[in-house]
This record gives sequence, C-alpha cells and structure tokens, in this order.
Amino acid sequence: MGRSCKKIMDAYKVFDEMGERSVVSWNAVITACVESCWLGDAIGYFVKMMDFGFELDETTMVVVLSACIKLGNLSLGKWIHSQMIERGMVLNYQLGTTLVDMYMKCGAVGYARLVFNTMKERNVWTWSAMILGLAQHGYATEALKLFSMIMKRFSICPNYVTFLGVLCACSHAAMVDDGY
Repeated sequence: MGRSCKKIMDAYKVFDEMGERSVVSWNAVITACVESCWLGDAIGYFVKMMDFGFELDETTMVVVLSACIKLGNLSLGKWIHSQMIERGMVLNYQLGTTLVDMYMKCGAVGYARLVFNTMKERNVWTWSAMILGLAQHGYATEALKLFSMIMKRFSICPNYVTFLGVLCACSHAAMVDDGY
C-alpha cells in the first residue's frame, strides 16, 4: 500500500471512529474520496450522510456532482439535482456552474441549457462551462454566439476556459478565420 493511500485509509479510520460528526467532517471525507478517485466510497458516504439525517449543503452537492462528472453517471447526477430541488437549494454560481458542467460532460446538453437559462446570475465559469460544453458537442455556432453575447452585452472578462471553448468550437466547425 502506497504512502498516500495509507494516509487516506488512516483519515477514513479517524472519521469512522468519530463520536460526533458534522456536515464539515462528512464533506471532508467525501472530498477526500473524490480527490482520491474512490468514487464509489464518495457516493457511499454521501448516502450514509443522508441516512444519518445530516443537512446537505452547497459544498456537499458540488463535491458529489464532481464525482458524477468523473463517473460520467448522468442518472446519479440527475438524482443529486433532484435532491437539491427537493431541499430548495438556490442555484448560485458554484452550484449552477457545477450542474451545467455535469450535464454537459454527461452528454445532456438540453438539461445543461435548462439549468443555464434558469440561473439568475452567471459568472465567467458558468459561461465558460456552457461555451466549452456546446463546442464539445458540436454546437459551434451556438457556442460562438454565447461568446459574442458575453463580449457585447455582459461585463464578463473571458478566461482561459472561455477561450478554449471558443477555439474548440472553431476547430470542430472548421471555422479557421473565426478562430484566428
């Protein structure tokens, strides 16, 4: 067993032996699982957290959605989204962007659009996730239209992910001049 694996196992042991747990300790162990690519364990701890009646927060949902992204598990991601709706969670920048990213990476472009369109506020990461996702799924014209929109109508300064999405869109659509 490698040194980092032993450290993680020690952390799990400490968590499992804790007398009192909080949402923070649950989120920490779920995050450790996701970062270690022990995705089944992450989902297992998430389910246990719910079974023990702990209140799921924004961090919990973002971390578990990132596990869904790594797994490419759309049905699990949709279930997590339904849990957010059931609990009345607000789609802020972080949750909304993670949902857009999850839906795009799991191939559910329509769901990603729905989430994106229902968000009251978006930041550069939200726009970038949408632009890159559209580009990767062959919607180059739509991706470029969104990019144009943020440049003209919104005070959003594009970042490296935004430009990656734009270049990806141009590449997929053989729009060399636009890419230039």
